[in-house]
Amino acid sequence: MSQPNPVTESEPRQRMSVRPEWMIVLVGGLLRLAYLGLLTQTPLWEYFRADHAFYKAWGLSIADGQLSPGHVFEQGPLYAYWLGAIYSCVGDLDWIVISIQMLAGVHLGCLVYWIGRRIGGEQLGFWAGLLTVVYGPLLYYEGLIMKSWLSPWGTAAACLLTLQLFDCVRGRDNGTQSTDWRGLILLGGLAGVLTGLLCLVRESHVLMLLPIAGVIGLGLKTLSRLA
Repeated sequence: MSQPNPVTESEPRQRMSVRPEWMIVLVGGLLRLAYLGLLTQTPLWEYFRADHAFYKAWGLSIADGQLSPGHVFEQGPLYAYWLGAIYSCVGDLDWIVISIQMLAGVHLGCLVYWIGRRIGGEQLGFWAGLLTVVYGPLLYYEGLIMKSWLSPWGTAAACLLTLQLFDCVRGRDNGTQSTDWRGLILLGGLAGVLTGLLCLVRESHVLMLLPIAGVIGLGLKTLSRLA
């Protein structure tokens, strides 16, 4: 019988020693750096129409100190106040705004990787995260002065927090973790606050409270059983 090849057997371990998050960050970062460089050379750079011009003007007015428009909000206000905060710190520099949005796009790939790893394993998570950072429509919206990039990032972050909350509840229900509930309260609170902020982007995000409430309900049921 032939002896096993130690080099062949160690290859999977060597491949796993490279953190997938760093590969996703590298690919996503280089792609966005190239895209931003090309975008600034096109006629579309700083070309504002319709909703783009609306949020641009709103953000600048907030930076100038007009915190309230004086009437009912016509659009979700979170992005406008986020723009206003950046403009008040760095001035009217759209490349900084778009750079931050692209960094959030890279982080979105990591969020999707962590969710995929939790659901289907390391390989599934890696390919899901990699496809996320190279997905053209996401990259396109990150390069606009628009709120569209906030929904994917916030939804993925809320889903990851909910999965972590569920794991804590399930672990405590099975008796595999201690009965310190501070972590559960923190995760549930963060998921709820993030969902509330997302409702200031698009009102339909309120539906995300349903799975969060379900997991919190499981936690309360477990708490009453352990009490």
